[in-house]
Amino acid sequence: MAGASSSSKGIEFFKVFLPSSSSNHMSIPPAFVNKLKAGLPGKAILKDFSGRSWHVGLEIIERHLHFTSGWEKFASDHFLEHGDFLIFKYDGNSLFNVKIFGLNGCKKEVVNNEGIKRGQVKDKEEEEQKKKEDNKDAQTDNSPSDEQNGSKKRKRATTKLEENEIQDTAECVQPKNPRFVVNITKYYRYFLHVPGSFLNEHRIKLMHDLILHHQNDKWPVKVVIRNDGRHAITTGWIDFVRKNEIEAKDKCVFDAVLGTSNTCEQMHVQVIRAKPRVK
Repeated sequence: MAGASSSSKGIEFFKVFLPSSSSNHMSIPPAFVNKLKAGLPGKAILKDFSGRSWHVGLEIIERHLHFTSGWEKFASDHFLEHGDFLIFKYDGNSLFNVKIFGLNGCKKEVVNNEGIKRGQVKDKEEEEQKKKEDNKDAQTDNSPSDEQNGSKKRKRATTKLEENEIQDTAECVQPKNPRFVVNITKYYRYFLHVPGSFLNEHRIKLMHDLILHHQNDKWPVKVVIRNDGRHAITTGWIDFVRKNEIEAKDKCVFDAVLGTSNTCEQMHVQVIRAKPRVK
């Protein structure tokens, strides 16, 4: 396709991110394509609010133009979630400026002023929240009566016992395959990072296309590598979480099935509930 004329500069269109149809490629509205003075070439550049750029392919799929190769990385790097609102503004020379808004209606800030990614910021927020809760418990423990203190100690002991029982459920039997356990947070319901220490220890090569086995069902998911080298399960994970009613504070036990040269294309998943589900 010929390069688009710079006279088309400023034309905009919007899209809503839907994981089922937008994770691997994103369609471009035909009305937008028709407004261009000339066609688009086979490649484009997407630039976000921070000025960073992603090179993506342009291909016709089922008679509609799509962002293809490179789009999945753009979506992954921006932690795109179901319902995110994207505005594409054409700036000429195959360059699109992209604004992203979350479900709260505000612009989605993926990188903060210190250059820390959104996922890392969330991890720090969770750590700070945990510290606050621990401090609150410590302050409370300093003031109550002996009877209240005894009650708190018994409660803590019971909680610790329950946690040990949950952990024992995952570790009491020597696993046949390499295993890791993940505590599900409210953010891990949307994507899941595979511990780098686990992959390095067992020298596992995690494949891009991965199958999760849970009970009698199979769930195809995608694995992407972040800019910081972390492996994340993205496309398909949110469906796995929803269908299996996985909630924050649950645990997921992953058993990696290894193939030739320690490649991993399948994992068996056991879900350990933090509390019983009400039917």
